[in-house]
Amino acid sequence: MPKAVSNSQKLSWIDRFFDWVVRLPFPSVLFYVLLYLLLVSIHHVTLWIGGALPVWQFSQSILLTIDFWLVLQMAAFHYFQNEAEGALLKFRPALGLNQKEFEKIRFSFVNLSARPTFLVSLMVAIPLGLLVFISPYEIVSSLFGATPMTSAVTVLLLLGSPFAFGFFYFVFRSLFMINHLYQRVKRINVFNLESLYSLSSFTSKVGMLFILYLVLNYLTSDAWGSQQSGEAITAFYFVFNGAIAILAFIVPLWGMHVRLQSEKERVSDENNRRLDDAFWDLQKRMDRGKIADIAQLRTGISALMDFRSEIKKIPTWPWDPGTLRTFLTALLVPMSIWIIQQVLLRTVVK
Repeated sequence: MPKAVSNSQKLSWIDRFFDWVVRLPFPSVLFYVLLYLLLVSIHHVTLWIGGALPVWQFSQSILLTIDFWLVLQMAAFHYFQNEAEGALLKFRPALGLNQKEFEKIRFSFVNLSARPTFLVSLMVAIPLGLLVFISPYEIVSSLFGATPMTSAVTVLLLLGSPFAFGFFYFVFRSLFMINHLYQRVKRINVFNLESLYSLSSFTSKVGMLFILYLVLNYLTSDAWGSQQSGEAITAFYFVFNGAIAILAFIVPLWGMHVRLQSEKERVSDENNRRLDDAFWDLQKRMDRGKIADIAQLRTGISALMDFRSEIKKIPTWPWDPGTLRTFLTALLVPMSIWIIQQVLLRTVVK
């Protein structure tokens, strides 16, 4: 992610961390895989040495919950920063801004400012640090139980919280800014909407992220404790994440949907007016016996009729059909599988 930084646009420590990951001599995905393996190894070795877990026995709680979700949040944060920048670059032709104006928007859309991020990180880290270091076992174990997970929570609560809070702030801020980006579009060409589709690609991926969270929560629900608690967590996430996914995909696009609908109606009205004028012109020529140019006039009327049919096909939502199909598939497939599974389980039990 190339980032031009001015005095008023200083990168946050999180952005600098991601820049460092990009500069590593191997793919960023491999870094996050190795980080996950390192954290898992450290926690298990700590538990083995302390006698909290038999040597070479692995804790499902550590493998599938705390370490896994921490690294996932970091990797997702990094991925969506790249996606945001890519979508904005494709959207740029619709803005019509010079390089300096566009760079200001790009920085605000893609990056986090240094000072606010540092202050928020402290606001999150200090209370959690006190919770961990003043009375780590009693407080944390009262929340999560006296299990191997307690050790993982104690170590990772402080480490991962800025990334988790920062990521969700970044995502929802980006969704909020998309509406403002659409408002900056001065002219809409309903016959060339490709640049407007780019931001819907970003919102659809945000929606699919929450669906991915839903699926992962379902697959790892047993690691959180009893089957009952796992089912409760899964049911909650099916409702909550499903609703958030739909809202994240659609709500930022609503303003442009209204504008596209209005522009489509304007173009349609203009075409209908021309069609009406041409029709009455044809009638007058026929009444007066002036039939020399009737063939040419009829050709124009046919073209306007064909144009009207094409106008009706113009979409009023700023996404292409492939984006919508992918999102609906990602949403409906896991929910359908879960519903079918629940029905079958209850049928077998009866």
